[in-house]
Amino acid sequence: MVVRDVCTRWNYTQSMIERGLEMRQGIDQWVFETGEMSEMRLSRADWSLLEKLNDQLKVSTSRILDIHDLFTKIMPGFH
Repeated sequence: MVVRDVCTRWNYTQSMIERGLEMRQGIDQWVFETGEMSEMRLSRADWSLLEKLNDQLKVSTSRILDIHDLFTKIMPGFH
């Protein structure tokens, strides 16, 4: 299933990119088969950039989750 971005939670962007990378073959196939979507096809360079961006965002997301866990332990009502 595709992960949709949520503008109020930037770490969803990383989840969306990661899922897109996992589904790359299916996405490329769907875009190829859907004529009106052909201009949206991602190049190898686009996919490579997404891989690099995902790696960077994964580090940030991990740190944010670590901080959230810490705050949850310090202040149990914190969400």
